Amino acid sequence: MIEAARGFSGFLGAEVFRALDEVEAPILVLRFESDAAMRFWRESAVLGEWMARVASYADASRKRVELVNGLEAWFTLPDRATAPPPPKWKTVITSAVAIYPMILTVPKVLGPFTAGLPVWLSAAITVAVLIPLMTWVVAPLVARFFRPWLYPSASARTTTRGGAVPPSSPQT
Repeated sequence: MIEAARGFSGFLGAEVFRALDEVEAPILVLRFESDAAMRFWRESAVLGEWMARVASYADASRKRVELVNGLEAWFTLPDRATAPPPPKWKTVITSAVAIYPMILTVPKVLGPFTAGLPVWLSAAITVAVLIPLMTWVVAPLVARFFRPWLYPSASARTTTRGGAVPPSSPQT
């Protein structure tokens, strides 16, 4: 399915989150550059054919499509990948807790290396360091730390929002 999606305009990449136990299905996350590109993929005959192929392997009660955008994706933990993202206001607060100290420290740490560079280049270098740190180090740590607040109860959250499609489940 990933190879098929690669042929579509606006496809950015894919991730597969393996199930931690036999109860949960693995999750396939496809990323597109815009809602229009994703909608074109979701409405395509190619996806329909793939979903028909995997339908015989799927447990109909576990079909799910979740759409997430922006910072929400930072707060979907691999072991809670089927849980809906937290409310936007919690995402904003938690993002601020993660970003604020980085904005204060990273430019100071990079200062000796960026001194004398044009402001635009210094800012670009700072962003090039901040974003990967936020994405792969800080946000996952902050999300784990705030997990009880972000995801108070898996059983209390029964609704989902649709981008993740379990690779073994047809789309609803």
